[in-house]
Amino acid sequence: MSEFANQGALVQLDGNLPDFDNIIKDTFPGPLSTNYWNGHYYGLPLDTNTQVLLWNKDIFEAAGISAPPATMEEFAAVACTINRSPSETRYGYAQGGTYFWAPAPIFYAMGGKVTDEEITTATGYVNGPESVAAFTMLKDLYDQSCMSPNLLGGGIATDAGHAEGTYAMIIDGPWMVDIYKNNYPDFEVNFAPIPTGPDGTTSSVVGGEDVVVLEGTANQEAAMKWAAYLLTPEAQKMMASVGQMPTLASLAGDPAMPPYFAVFQEQLKTAQARVPHPKWSDMDNAINNAYQRMLNGDQTPQEALDQAAEEINALLQ
Repeated sequence: MSEFANQGALVQLDGNLPDFDNIIKDTFPGPLSTNYWNGHYYGLPLDTNTQVLLWNKDIFEAAGISAPPATMEEFAAVACTINRSPSETRYGYAQGGTYFWAPAPIFYAMGGKVTDEEITTATGYVNGPESVAAFTMLKDLYDQSCMSPNLLGGGIATDAGHAEGTYAMIIDGPWMVDIYKNNYPDFEVNFAPIPTGPDGTTSSVVGGEDVVVLEGTANQEAAMKWAAYLLTPEAQKMMASVGQMPTLASLAGDPAMPPYFAVFQEQLKTAQARVPHPKWSDMDNAINNAYQRMLNGDQTPQEALDQAAEEINALLQ
Protein backbone atom coordinates (compact mmCIF):
# COMPACT_ATOMS: atom_id res chain seq x y z
CA MET A 1 0.00 0.00 0.00
CA SER A 2 2.61 2.52 1.06
CA GLU A 3 4.78 1.73 -1.94
CA PHE A 4 1.98 2.47 -4.42
CA ALA A 5 0.83 5.50 -2.44
CA ASN A 6 4.37 6.86 -2.40
CA GLN A 7 4.48 6.55 -6.18
CA GLY A 8 1.32 8.66 -6.51
CA ALA A 9 -0.63 5.74 -7.95
CA LEU A 10 -3.52 5.84 -5.47
CA VAL A 11 -6.30 8.29 -4.64
CA GLN A 12 -6.14 9.72 -1.12
CA LEU A 13 -9.41 8.55 0.41
CA ASP A 14 -9.63 10.71 3.53
CA GLY A 15 -10.99 14.03 2.30
CA ASN A 16 -12.16 12.55 -1.01
CA LEU A 17 -14.28 9.49 -0.22
CA PRO A 18 -17.69 10.68 1.06
CA ASP A 19 -18.36 9.69 4.69
CA PHE A 20 -14.83 8.30 5.04
CA ASP A 21 -14.65 8.70 8.82
CA ASN A 22 -17.91 6.84 9.31
CA ILE A 23 -16.87 4.05 6.95
CA ILE A 24 -13.65 3.28 8.84
CA LYS A 25 -14.89 3.77 12.41
CA ASP A 26 -15.86 0.09 12.87
CA THR A 27 -12.74 -1.48 11.33
CA PHE A 28 -10.08 -3.28 13.36
CA PRO A 29 -7.16 -0.87 13.95
CA GLY A 30 -4.43 -3.19 12.67
CA PRO A 31 -5.93 -3.81 9.21
CA LEU A 32 -6.89 -0.13 8.91
CA SER A 33 -3.32 0.97 9.64
CA THR A 34 -2.01 -0.85 6.56
CA ASN A 35 -3.68 1.87 4.46
CA TYR A 36 -1.96 4.80 6.17
CA TRP A 37 1.00 6.56 4.61
CA ASN A 38 2.50 10.00 5.09
CA GLY A 39 -0.43 11.33 7.09
CA HIS A 40 -3.28 10.04 4.92
CA TYR A 41 -5.28 6.92 4.06
CA TYR A 42 -5.00 5.54 0.53
CA GLY A 43 -7.20 2.47 0.86
CA LEU A 44 -9.74 0.57 2.94
CA PRO A 45 -9.19 -2.77 4.70
CA LEU A 46 -11.13 -5.19 2.51
CA ASP A 47 -10.48 -8.45 4.35
CA THR A 48 -8.03 -9.51 7.01
CA ASN A 49 -6.43 -12.32 8.95
CA THR A 50 -4.00 -12.83 11.78
CA GLN A 51 -2.10 -15.66 13.40
CA VAL A 52 -2.92 -17.47 16.64
CA LEU A 53 -1.54 -20.44 18.56
CA LEU A 54 -2.40 -23.94 17.35
CA TRP A 55 -1.87 -26.68 19.92
CA ASN A 56 -2.00 -30.44 19.47
CA LYS A 57 -4.27 -31.68 22.25
CA ASP A 58 -3.06 -35.29 22.05
CA ILE A 59 0.58 -34.27 22.54
CA PHE A 60 -0.37 -31.97 25.42
CA GLU A 61 -2.37 -34.67 27.18
CA ALA A 62 0.44 -37.20 26.72
CA ALA A 63 2.74 -34.72 28.47
CA GLY A 64 0.23 -34.17 31.28
CA ILE A 65 -0.69 -30.65 30.14
CA SER A 66 -4.40 -29.85 30.01
CA ALA A 67 -4.54 -26.41 28.39
CA PRO A 68 -2.58 -24.15 26.04
CA PRO A 69 -0.13 -21.68 27.59
CA ALA A 70 -1.59 -18.31 28.56
CA THR A 71 1.69 -16.40 29.00
CA MET A 72 5.00 -16.37 27.15
CA GLU A 73 6.69 -17.73 30.23
CA GLU A 74 4.29 -20.69 30.17
CA PHE A 75 4.76 -21.01 26.40
CA ALA A 76 8.53 -21.45 26.76
CA ALA A 77 8.07 -23.88 29.67
CA VAL A 78 5.53 -25.99 27.76
CA ALA A 79 7.70 -26.06 24.64
CA CYS A 80 10.54 -27.55 26.68
CA THR A 81 8.33 -29.90 28.71
CA ILE A 82 7.08 -31.80 25.67
CA ASN A 83 8.99 -35.06 25.81
CA ARG A 84 11.59 -36.25 23.32
CA SER A 85 12.97 -39.78 23.34
CA PRO A 86 15.66 -41.58 21.31
CA SER A 87 13.01 -43.42 19.31
CA GLU A 88 10.87 -40.42 18.54
CA THR A 89 11.76 -36.80 17.90
CA ARG A 90 9.14 -34.36 19.12
CA TYR A 91 9.37 -30.61 19.49
CA GLY A 92 7.32 -28.30 21.64
CA TYR A 93 7.19 -25.58 18.99
CA ALA A 94 7.91 -25.17 15.29
CA GLN A 95 8.16 -22.05 13.15
CA GLY A 96 7.78 -21.89 9.38
CA GLY A 97 10.85 -19.79 8.66
CA THR A 98 12.88 -16.75 9.64
CA TYR A 99 11.01 -14.15 7.55
CA PHE A 100 9.38 -11.62 9.89
CA TRP A 101 5.82 -12.97 9.48
CA ALA A 102 6.88 -16.15 11.31
CA PRO A 103 8.21 -14.69 14.61
CA ALA A 104 6.06 -11.53 14.42
CA PRO A 105 3.24 -12.72 16.74
CA ILE A 106 5.72 -13.54 19.50
CA PHE A 107 7.74 -10.39 18.76
CA TYR A 108 4.67 -8.15 19.06
CA ALA A 109 3.22 -9.96 22.09
CA MET A 110 6.54 -9.51 23.89
CA GLY A 111 6.31 -5.76 23.24
CA GLY A 112 8.73 -5.64 20.31
CA LYS A 113 8.69 -2.77 17.82
CA VAL A 114 10.53 -2.38 14.53
CA THR A 115 10.49 1.43 14.46
CA ASP A 116 8.95 4.36 16.28
CA GLU A 117 5.36 5.29 15.44
CA GLU A 118 6.47 7.98 13.00
CA ILE A 119 8.71 5.44 11.21
CA THR A 120 11.77 7.67 11.52
CA THR A 121 14.20 5.36 13.36
CA ALA A 122 14.75 1.73 14.31
CA THR A 123 17.30 2.51 17.01
CA GLY A 124 15.91 1.64 20.42
CA TYR A 125 13.02 -0.24 18.81
CA VAL A 126 14.05 -3.27 16.75
CA ASN A 127 17.12 -3.49 19.01
CA GLY A 128 15.32 -2.30 22.15
CA PRO A 129 14.97 -4.48 25.28
CA GLU A 130 11.53 -5.90 24.42
CA SER A 131 12.56 -6.84 20.87
CA VAL A 132 15.81 -8.40 22.10
CA ALA A 133 13.92 -10.35 24.78
CA ALA A 134 11.56 -11.82 22.17
CA PHE A 135 14.35 -13.04 19.93
CA THR A 136 16.41 -14.21 22.92
CA MET A 137 13.53 -16.44 24.00
CA LEU A 138 13.30 -17.92 20.50
CA LYS A 139 17.06 -18.41 20.35
CA ASP A 140 17.01 -20.17 23.73
CA LEU A 141 14.18 -22.47 22.59
CA TYR A 142 16.18 -23.29 19.47
CA ASP A 143 19.41 -23.96 21.38
CA GLN A 144 17.59 -26.24 23.85
CA SER A 145 15.94 -28.21 20.99
CA CYS A 146 12.54 -27.13 22.28
CA MET A 147 11.93 -25.52 18.87
CA SER A 148 12.36 -27.54 15.70
CA PRO A 149 15.36 -26.67 13.49
CA ASN A 150 13.10 -26.78 10.41
CA LEU A 151 12.87 -22.96 10.31
CA LEU A 152 16.38 -22.87 8.81
CA GLY A 153 15.34 -25.20 6.00
CA GLY A 154 14.52 -28.87 5.59
CA GLY A 155 12.66 -31.03 8.03
CA ILE A 156 8.92 -31.47 8.29
CA ALA A 157 6.59 -28.63 7.31
CA THR A 158 4.78 -27.02 10.22
CA ASP A 159 1.28 -28.09 9.13
CA ALA A 160 2.25 -31.72 8.58
CA GLY A 161 4.39 -31.91 11.71
CA HIS A 162 1.62 -30.45 13.84
CA ALA A 163 -1.08 -32.80 12.53
CA GLU A 164 1.16 -35.88 12.59
CA GLY A 165 2.32 -35.33 16.17
CA THR A 166 5.86 -34.04 15.73
CA TYR A 167 5.18 -30.41 16.71
CA ALA A 168 3.08 -29.68 19.79
CA MET A 169 2.56 -26.01 18.90
CA ILE A 170 2.71 -23.85 15.81
CA ILE A 171 1.46 -20.33 15.10
CA ASP A 172 -0.64 -19.88 11.95
CA GLY A 173 -3.78 -18.43 10.38
CA PRO A 174 -7.44 -19.29 9.70
CA TRP A 175 -6.60 -20.99 6.38
CA MET A 176 -5.32 -23.93 8.44
CA VAL A 177 -8.91 -25.09 8.98
CA ASP A 178 -9.35 -25.97 5.30
CA ILE A 179 -5.79 -27.29 4.96
CA TYR A 180 -6.34 -29.77 7.78
CA LYS A 181 -9.86 -30.59 6.59
CA ASN A 182 -8.49 -31.56 3.17
CA ASN A 183 -5.19 -33.19 4.18
CA TYR A 184 -5.80 -34.48 7.71
CA PRO A 185 -9.59 -34.87 8.07
CA ASP A 186 -9.31 -36.79 11.35
CA PHE A 187 -7.10 -34.17 13.04
CA GLU A 188 -8.75 -31.93 15.63
CA VAL A 189 -7.62 -28.31 15.19
CA ASN A 190 -7.30 -26.41 18.47
CA PHE A 191 -6.79 -22.64 18.50
CA ALA A 192 -5.79 -20.29 21.32
CA PRO A 193 -4.74 -16.63 21.53
CA ILE A 194 -1.06 -15.78 21.31
CA PRO A 195 0.25 -15.99 24.91
CA THR A 196 0.57 -12.68 26.69
CA GLY A 197 3.87 -10.89 27.10
CA PRO A 198 5.41 -9.38 30.24
CA ASP A 199 2.90 -6.51 30.26
CA GLY A 200 -0.04 -8.93 30.31
CA THR A 201 -1.33 -8.21 26.81
CA THR A 202 -1.48 -10.37 23.72
CA SER A 203 -0.77 -9.31 20.14
CA SER A 204 -0.11 -10.79 16.74
CA VAL A 205 0.51 -9.76 13.14
CA VAL A 206 -1.99 -8.54 10.54
CA GLY A 207 -2.47 -9.98 7.07
CA GLY A 208 -5.14 -9.54 4.41
CA GLU A 209 -5.95 -7.28 1.48
CA ASP A 210 -6.94 -3.66 0.94
CA VAL A 211 -9.14 -2.02 -1.68
CA VAL A 212 -7.91 1.12 -3.46
CA VAL A 213 -8.91 3.60 -6.15
CA LEU A 214 -6.28 4.23 -8.80
CA GLU A 215 -5.27 7.81 -9.50
CA GLY A 216 -6.29 8.87 -12.98
CA THR A 217 -9.14 6.38 -13.35
CA ALA A 218 -12.01 7.57 -15.51
CA ASN A 219 -14.45 5.93 -13.10
CA GLN A 220 -13.41 7.47 -9.82
CA GLU A 221 -16.91 8.22 -8.52
CA ALA A 222 -18.16 4.69 -9.24
CA ALA A 223 -14.98 3.19 -7.81
CA MET A 224 -15.43 5.20 -4.61
CA LYS A 225 -18.98 3.89 -4.24
CA TRP A 226 -17.84 0.31 -4.84
CA ALA A 227 -15.01 0.60 -2.30
CA ALA A 228 -17.41 2.00 0.29
CA TYR A 229 -19.93 -0.79 -0.37
CA LEU A 230 -17.27 -3.44 0.21
CA LEU A 231 -16.94 -2.18 3.81
CA THR A 232 -20.66 -2.57 4.57
CA PRO A 233 -21.85 -5.42 6.83
CA GLU A 234 -23.76 -6.90 3.89
CA ALA A 235 -20.67 -7.20 1.69
CA GLN A 236 -18.41 -8.25 4.54
CA LYS A 237 -20.79 -11.08 5.50
CA MET A 238 -20.88 -12.32 1.90
CA MET A 239 -17.06 -12.46 1.85
CA ALA A 240 -17.08 -14.26 5.21
CA SER A 241 -19.35 -16.93 3.72
CA VAL A 242 -16.52 -17.92 1.37
CA GLY A 243 -13.81 -17.81 4.03
CA GLN A 244 -12.60 -14.19 3.90
CA MET A 245 -12.36 -12.74 7.39
CA PRO A 246 -14.17 -9.39 7.72
CA THR A 247 -12.46 -6.23 8.91
CA LEU A 248 -15.50 -4.89 10.79
CA ALA A 249 -15.10 -5.37 14.52
CA SER A 250 -18.89 -5.36 15.01
CA LEU A 251 -19.16 -8.67 13.14
CA ALA A 252 -17.21 -10.52 15.84
CA GLY A 253 -19.65 -13.01 17.30
CA ASP A 254 -22.18 -12.51 14.53
CA PRO A 255 -24.04 -15.79 13.82
CA ALA A 256 -23.15 -15.45 10.14
CA MET A 257 -19.47 -15.95 10.99
CA PRO A 258 -17.89 -19.43 10.99
CA PRO A 259 -17.36 -20.43 14.65
CA TYR A 260 -13.58 -20.70 14.27
CA PHE A 261 -13.39 -17.02 13.28
CA ALA A 262 -14.00 -16.09 16.93
CA VAL A 263 -10.45 -16.57 18.25
CA PHE A 264 -8.98 -14.74 15.25
CA GLN A 265 -11.40 -11.83 15.59
CA GLU A 266 -10.51 -11.55 19.27
CA GLN A 267 -6.81 -11.57 18.35
CA LEU A 268 -7.39 -8.84 15.75
CA LYS A 269 -8.28 -6.39 18.51
CA THR A 270 -4.56 -6.08 19.32
CA ALA A 271 -2.87 -7.48 16.18
CA GLN A 272 -0.39 -5.12 14.53
CA ALA A 273 0.53 -4.45 10.94
CA ARG A 274 4.06 -4.84 9.68
CA VAL A 275 5.68 -1.43 9.15
CA PRO A 276 3.59 0.40 6.50
CA HIS A 277 6.54 1.83 4.59
CA PRO A 278 7.63 1.59 0.92
CA LYS A 279 10.90 -0.07 2.02
CA TRP A 280 9.24 -2.69 4.22
CA SER A 281 10.44 -5.66 2.16
CA ASP A 282 14.03 -4.53 2.69
CA MET A 283 13.39 -4.07 6.42
CA ASP A 284 11.97 -7.59 6.48
CA ASN A 285 15.19 -8.87 4.90
CA ALA A 286 17.27 -7.10 7.54
CA ILE A 287 15.34 -8.76 10.38
CA ASN A 288 15.30 -12.11 8.59
CA ASN A 289 19.09 -12.04 8.19
CA ALA A 290 19.54 -10.96 11.82
CA TYR A 291 17.38 -13.86 13.01
CA GLN A 292 19.44 -16.32 10.98
CA ARG A 293 22.71 -14.93 12.33
CA MET A 294 21.60 -15.34 15.93
CA LEU A 295 20.24 -18.86 15.35
CA ASN A 296 23.51 -19.88 13.70
CA GLY A 297 25.48 -18.45 16.61
CA ASP A 298 27.23 -15.82 14.51
CA GLN A 299 25.95 -12.98 16.71
CA THR A 300 24.04 -12.57 19.95
CA PRO A 301 20.43 -11.38 19.59
CA GLN A 302 21.53 -7.90 20.73
CA GLU A 303 24.38 -7.76 18.20
CA ALA A 304 22.20 -9.06 15.36
CA LEU A 305 19.42 -6.59 16.07
CA ASP A 306 21.88 -3.71 16.49
CA GLN A 307 23.04 -4.43 12.96
CA ALA A 308 19.44 -4.70 11.75
CA ALA A 309 18.69 -1.29 13.30
CA GLU A 310 21.56 0.28 11.36
CA GLU A 311 20.37 -1.33 8.12
CA ILE A 312 16.77 -0.22 8.67
CA ASN A 313 17.86 3.33 9.57
CA ALA A 314 19.70 3.51 6.25
CA LEU A 315 16.45 2.58 4.48
CA LEU A 316 14.60 5.37 6.29
CA GLN A 317 16.96 8.11 5.07
